[in-house]
Amino acid sequence: MVPVMRVFFTSLAAAVVALAAGCGDSAGPTVDQVVPTAAARGTEIQILGERFCGDAAANVDEAGGCVTPPAGFVTLGANDMVRASVRSWKAAEVRVVIPQSIATGSTVVIVTVDGASSNAAPFEVL
Repeated sequence: MVPVMRVFFTSLAAAVVALAAGCGDSAGPTVDQVVPTAAARGTEIQILGERFCGDAAANVDEAGGCVTPPAGFVTLGANDMVRASVRSWKAAEVRVVIPQSIATGSTVVIVTVDGASSNAAPFEVL
């Protein structure tokens, strides 16, 4: 009986780890890179990543745009988050303007799509 219990708990632990790692259909957006990595307020930056149109691959057109614009936004800041003004929004690229109200120094960029937030990508406001 002990070996069966051990297998059950190992399988359960593997399932929990897989879910925590983001496996499955409900993975949120991922930011791979912010270009440039540092810029002044009022400057347009490019955020590169994936799943910016949401989870449905059918929501991406041939040009890489979102067929239906997602309920999304971009914030800068870890503690005092400030929303950035969006210039363009595609499946793998979002362009925003750094808000005038953001403090200078090290911060992070986060993309939120349909209620799911991305990883925090490092950025420097000059």
